[in-house]
Amino acid sequence: MHPGVAPEILRTLRRPNVVAAVVLAAAIAFTLLDRPVIRTVSDWPAAVQVLFTWITELGHSAKYLYASAAAFLVFRFVVRRPRWSRAGALVFGAIFVPGVLINVLKVLIGRVRPHLLLEEQQWGFVPMTFDYDTSSMPSGHSSTIFGLALALSVLFPRWRVLWFALAAVVALSRVITAAHYPSDVIVGAYIGLTFGAAWATWLTRRERIRGRQPVFAEAGARD
Repeated sequence: MHPGVAPEILRTLRRPNVVAAVVLAAAIAFTLLDRPVIRTVSDWPAAVQVLFTWITELGHSAKYLYASAAAFLVFRFVVRRPRWSRAGALVFGAIFVPGVLINVLKVLIGRVRPHLLLEEQQWGFVPMTFDYDTSSMPSGHSSTIFGLALALSVLFPRWRVLWFALAAVVALSRVITAAHYPSDVIVGAYIGLTFGAAWATWLTRRERIRGRQPVFAEAGARD
């Protein structure tokens, strides 16, 4: 894990010009791209849809949360490998923290899912609802996979390009499978990255205050 990765990413994501660029990109996607893109990908061959249906499973948060929580508990209380336990905490928080915000926003925004545009020509928002069909914005899968990519980039910085490339493919799968609009994915990915980086930065500072060496040499390093 490299201590400079998360703060560097967080500083970049919080810059006013970066925030403005993300907002502009989401607004352009919402206004000009969301509906035509969904209608276009819905006509792609079935084989492509099947492939990306498999890929999109990589964005489900539950398996990562369970695995990272288990790693934290096992390596903290059973095997006692402090660096590995803190790596588990890093991954868990990088997914869970942005995930909480994502789920609150889904309810508050209440955006209708793309499949209803294709099936019933429904488009718009139904705020303050708890229905799956009105929880399109932001994309939870995109938040999960970009939060995970952030955590893996902190743990294994030499592979960061790979982690974010894989995250981009998984996020793209949410559009190709008509689960989300492009603007949903943009917002979800930004939230996952920003709050994942904030969690990693806080965790790093906490370990330093306690006088511990953060779990920054790649995860296989000795304790």
